[in-house]
Amino acid sequence: MTAGEPDWVPPGVDTRRANIARVYDYLLGGSHNFLADQDVGRALAAVEPDVRAIAWANRAFLGRAGQEGLRATWSAGSASDMPWSCSWRRPAAGA
Repeated sequence: MTAGEPDWVPPGVDTRRANIARVYDYLLGGSHNFLADQDVGRALAAVEPDVRAIAWANRAFLGRAGQEGLRATWSAGSASDMPWSCSWRRPAAGA
């Protein structure tokens, strides 16, 4: 940890380089991001003014998908054109 960094920053994290998770946090109005992440967020907003609304819509979708039981799997080594697949499952009765 360097001087001026919050105490929650794990050792070895370079806060001078943007990280997509922290950019997403910034776009959602969170507090776990740094200047590099904010710079990328502002650059995205300059290209796509609705980027914050898009991030919020994505978060809302993820919440609904979790409630409905969406299960998504990523197969990075797949030779198919679609490296991911989604399937719906109903929660078990009483769950």
